[in-house]
Parts: sequence; structure tokens; C-alpha cells
Amino acid sequence: MSHENKILANVRRRTRKPDMTVYPREAIFRMRAFRQEKWIFTVDDWHPNYNTSGEPSQDGEMVKVSLIHMGRYSKKTKQMEFTGWRVCVWGADDCGMELDLETRQQGEMWFKRISNFTSKDDLLSWGFGVA
Repeated sequence: MSHENKILANVRRRTRKPDMTVYPREAIFRMRAFRQEKWIFTVDDWHPNYNTSGEPSQDGEMVKVSLIHMGRYSKKTKQMEFTGWRVCVWGADDCGMELDLETRQQGEMWFKRISNFTSKDDLLSWGFGVA
């Protein structure tokens, strides 16, 4: 099965409920606009962290930092509408922090600012929220 068909099958599977929107094929591929990721070392526990090979591990010492172009599908215009940028810092499970921004320049600035051993307290003081 091709990568494109896997994505379509996943969307179809998730849209079986009657109250969910079934997206047109073209919109699905426009949704994947932009995502940049990096790994940083941490001293905090992110329940759990990642190990150096990117696998979840109780004794891991890394988290994933992402810069994402956010958007949603508009039923009215039948197109993707991009709503801003998000910088995320996530552990290997459900512990993460996020900051929503208006421009790509702001997102890139925050993405670069988060470096090895940036703590949860640093992120909270910079305005990040618990996700």
C-alpha cells in the first residue's frame, strides 16, 4: 500500500462517525504543511522521557521539540485555513508543553531558544502551557 493510500485509509477509519467531516483527497495532503523537530537533553522527568535512540524509556534523558504550522479544514471554503504556529515540547507519553504563536518568525525564534537542558520551569516562565 502506498504512503498516500495509507493516509487516506487512516482518515477514512477516523471519519466513520456521522458527526465527523470526511475531508476531500486534496485537502488531506495540504494538511501536511510544515513540521520541524529536534531532540534535546533534559534533566526533568517528562513521564517518561525518550532515550538516545528515540524510544520511550524510564531512564531516558531526551524530549522532542516541534515547530508546527497549525490549520483546520473549512467546510465553507473546502480548503485548509492556517491558524498560526505552535512550538511543542513532549516526553514519550502524554506529558507536554505548548506555546501558540501568530508568525513563523516567532515560532522559529522559540524553537531555536529551546536548547539542551531547558527545564519545565523555564518553559512555564516563557509562557508555555501544559498540554
